[in-house]
Amino acid sequence: MSLIITCEVGGNELPSWFDPQLHLPSKARRGRKKKRTSSRHSGKHPSNQHPSNQSGNSVKTKSARRSNAATSAQTNKLQENGSEDYQPELRTDHELTITTDVAASTFSTPPLNTPKRKTSLARKRFKINHDRYPSPLQQLPKSTKVDDSAREIADHMAHQLDAASIMHQHPIELIDVTKDQNQRNLISGPFKSVTSETQLRLLSEIHQPYFEQVCSGVDSLLQQNGYVIHLSVKTFPLLRNKNRLRTDVGLLYDTTSQDEVDLSMDWIDDLWYRAPMLKVRRNYPRRGAEIGITRRLRREFKGKDYVGLELWLNRAWAARRVSLREEALDAMTESLGAVTGLSESAMPYQEAA
Repeated sequence: MSLIITCEVGGNELPSWFDPQLHLPSKARRGRKKKRTSSRHSGKHPSNQHPSNQSGNSVKTKSARRSNAATSAQTNKLQENGSEDYQPELRTDHELTITTDVAASTFSTPPLNTPKRKTSLARKRFKINHDRYPSPLQQLPKSTKVDDSAREIADHMAHQLDAASIMHQHPIELIDVTKDQNQRNLISGPFKSVTSETQLRLLSEIHQPYFEQVCSGVDSLLQQNGYVIHLSVKTFPLLRNKNRLRTDVGLLYDTTSQDEVDLSMDWIDDLWYRAPMLKVRRNYPRRGAEIGITRRLRREFKGKDYVGLELWLNRAWAARRVSLREEALDAMTESLGAVTGLSESAMPYQEAA
């Protein structure tokens, strides 16, 4: 019997050829558009333009009519006297002439302040967190679902049990390697708007190679030992749709596979003695026969001694750096080793007997 542990949700790397700007929506890639402002706020109000550029009928104020009449009389008098050197001073004050339809609104109400434009939702959501990710991943959006805790726990269990391990290096939203190629939402989250050429390249260079790598690892162990247990590790949030998920450990398996049922029941019974602080539920928070990496491998190795389980851990305790967490993880690892025969650790109640 041999054990292989995988984690499909803990990767945080982007391919070297992947343009970091491809994950942004089209509006965010083009940048902000300048907001259109009305003529009242843009300085293009008819009352602010030169009278010669205005169209339509206009009304002149008394002061404007007086000034123009005086200028015309003075010009006529000088022309009669034969003085051609004098050039009258023409007043072109644009405030003296206004249109009738905007006269009242212009002088009776103060100008309105243009409201400040709010930061777009796309820019808030895709703000880059430079502190969380190392320098090669500075363009990785903050909203990407990177399950660091699941990858750490999978590495810990594989190291303690001396088991084979395969870790997916890329975010699950970039390409979901747990699904088949013909299923929906393979690319989700901030990467959903990538081009069709990029999607095909993600399928051919990331999605298919990872599944082939896992299949190759399982097939190699089958040829060596004839019986393989595959454990896929991931975590889940405490709340889902504002509802509290009331479990600490979820063990997912296919109820039609007798080997998976027996292994799951033995592991749960052993955990009841080794880690009484953990609440374990079967096929929760979802069923093990649903879409997942183990379901794909069951079809691939149908008729062979392959047993696939999914270990789901509540992030409320699995992501906390406390001593009780380390104690629970050690007990869980020892329990799996004892049940599968990979370690010689005996259960406490057997020692007391």
